[in-house]
Amino acid sequence: PAIVQENAPMYAPAQAQEETREKGEAARGNALKELAGAGSTLAPVMSEPNVKPQMKKTDVFAPAEEHDVRAMADDAGAPAPQMAEAQSASPERLKQRTIMSKGAASSRALSEQRRMAEPLPAQWQGDHSGVNEPATMVTRDQKEWDAFWENHGGVPPDDIPSIDFRYFDAVGVFSGQKNTSGYSVEITNVRTLSEKTVVTYRESMPLQSGFMAQVLTSPYHIQLIPKTGLPVKFNKK
Repeated sequence: PAIVQENAPMYAPAQAQEETREKGEAARGNALKELAGAGSTLAPVMSEPNVKPQMKKTDVFAPAEEHDVRAMADDAGAPAPQMAEAQSASPERLKQRTIMSKGAASSRALSEQRRMAEPLPAQWQGDHSGVNEPATMVTRDQKEWDAFWENHGGVPPDDIPSIDFRYFDAVGVFSGQKNTSGYSVEITNVRTLSEKTVVTYRESMPLQSGFMAQVLTSPYHIQLIPKTGLPVKFNKK
């Protein structure tokens, strides 16, 4: 006969299996909670004990550089690929993008600066002018400009230099007719003051000991200046 211990609890086989399963589930849940509290990047998301654990959606397998780029993108509100491209772009390429991004207004501004900085041609200078008397000249519109060139050099209308008189005036100095070579005249400085524009010029004569060709000359110098609407005063050095 079987020996039965007194006061020993009696369990049915089904009850023993259920108790073992519950203990195992509780132990596994406690272990997973401890891992999650330790800060593991692979910690599962815990919900109900009977729900299959799911891995958190992280970038743990992404390279460190990609983490940095994505963090920068989140801070700046820009997509990560654009940030990565910006980091890898050369300074020259970034400069080109900056210029292009300024738009039509900046393009117009650049064109205006280029036109103001590079008037072509900016000046005319030589030894033979149709102006045979010492004189100075200020031209503020196309009609005066055309009339001057007809007198200055007998230039056909189609060959007269084209000037935008919305932005420029033309000034000139003339030495008058000379009997020999070696004479010259030159505009050396243009200053715009609060009430006037001052044009400074100088004339040169041939050296007494030098060779002088026996030809008629009439030196001149013509130059464009920014349009200001102010009166122009000529100052001979």
